[in-house]
Amino acid sequence: MRHALTIAFLSTVLAHSIYAQSSESFEAAVVRPSGPKSAFQSKVTASQFTATRHTLQMLIESSYPDLPSWRMSGGPSWVTKELWDLVAKLPAGSPTDQERLYRATEQMLRNFLAEEFKLKTHFVQKDQPVYDLVPAKGGPKLKPSEGEEASFRFTSGGIEIHHQTMQELASSLFCPDCSRQAADRPVFDKTGLSGYYDLTLNWSSSNIQSGATALGPSIFTALEEQLGLKLQPGKATVDFLVIDQAERPAQN
Repeated sequence: MRHALTIAFLSTVLAHSIYAQSSESFEAAVVRPSGPKSAFQSKVTASQFTATRHTLQMLIESSYPDLPSWRMSGGPSWVTKELWDLVAKLPAGSPTDQERLYRATEQMLRNFLAEEFKLKTHFVQKDQPVYDLVPAKGGPKLKPSEGEEASFRFTSGGIEIHHQTMQELASSLFCPDCSRQAADRPVFDKTGLSGYYDLTLNWSSSNIQSGATALGPSIFTALEEQLGLKLQPGKATVDFLVIDQAERPAQN
């Protein structure tokens, strides 16, 4: 949800306008299929939420930021393929501090998806092996974020992130659909660290269980040496979201 990009508010002539003002609803919102010139972006301010070139699955992820795509299933095939542009105006009096603003926007987005996409879901729980991300001996070696511009990118040797939480770092380490995966099982943040961080992490993805390789250290070694963190094997009950129903929004 938090990426350093902006666009102008989309005209209601080109999309569908919804909602009366309430504390849990957007004051106004428009959604339409992404055009050929639409660029991927997502941003939240105290007055507006923007998400362009997003699939419905990605919009659901934005409404549940701790729920990555591998923990979703069900729904029609277009949920993960068709792209949408959404711009929403937040109601007056929306929170200005970052955390409360994100949580309020996420709830508004969930309500929007239920209304406009007729989205219905339920959760199921499964027990499975996981890794807990915890501080290593000697403590974390982390750099607090110097700005509020969030970004995430894969590099040739790993990842580079800015203004991200430990929860977001943990989620990024297990990504079956990503070009560069680190861990072989889900990772959950148990560091106890709050706040936002800037960091670069480099590791070898050729053999995640090994020690050092010609291409670089394993993710286990890299986390400990570079960030002062470690992956601790464990088991957890994990929530999975199942999409029971989704419909394309009506277009004017």
